[in-house]
Amino acid sequence: MPLEESFHYLLLGLSLVSIVLTSGVVWRVEKRLDTSAKLLLAANILFAVGIFFDLLKFYNLLPGWDWDKLVKAMFLVFFTLGMYEMRALVIDLEHADESDGKQRPVMRR
Repeated sequence: MPLEESFHYLLLGLSLVSIVLTSGVVWRVEKRLDTSAKLLLAANILFAVGIFFDLLKFYNLLPGWDWDKLVKAMFLVFFTLGMYEMRALVIDLEHADESDGKQRPVMRR
């Protein structure tokens, strides 16, 4: 098995693990965190689809169109929207803590 093929299978396996882990989060959270996790899950699925397309191109089963550019663009859109939603949620939580008069300790490494 060529190195490139092995690498594609490794990436596909890791992306499937990421999909399972992210979908586990989606089942356990609610409201805005749920929206963020769903967007990140969609990004993970798109990444896995992109790797699958790479494998199909490797075996010459898919025409040589630039699928990866479209998949990368869609991945970036969903990932960015998911992180934006997560960021907004964290900022709202910080403002809620400040209005309660509670200050959370900052963890430093």
